[in-house]
Amino acid sequence: MDKIEFKTLLSDDKKAIRIIRDVAYLEWLLDIVLLGYFSNPSKINEFRELFLSRLFFSKKIDFLKKLNNERTTQKKLNSVADQLNKFRKVRNILAHNRIIRDKDIINLNNNNEIRKIFENYPTNYNNAIKELEKSLKGFTHIKTIKPFKLDDLSNVI
Repeated sequence: MDKIEFKTLLSDDKKAIRIIRDVAYLEWLLDIVLLGYFSNPSKINEFRELFLSRLFFSKKIDFLKKLNNERTTQKKLNSVADQLNKFRKVRNILAHNRIIRDKDIINLNNNNEIRKIFENYPTNYNNAIKELEKSLKGFTHIKTIKPFKLDDLSNVI
């Protein structure tokens, strides 16, 4: 995929919205992992409200790398964190820029791993999202996690 094709893909509003929403879902799953790891069940709401909701996505990813999870290897945690960072970079460019700058496209396109995710869109992209979803759910030992609706926000965790 050359930079023109990549820019065309990321400049498509429907695709950009989908990417932003998918990454928001992955961040929500990461929140569940961190809540389960760091908080006492009786303090989950306080921990989410006072601490977790104030963290940037990048900090949450840093915490994931530092987890000491008996059922997961450090290599797996680092791999998932690295994948999340790739999606975070793309999401940030899409969410914080009205027009995608050539400089950003060149930086993304020069990253072979990011470029591979978006080659053959949506197949590689969907596979990468599903793999991250599976891994994050595996860290929580929960098989089914459904994203919340905005009206259900008061009932989340």
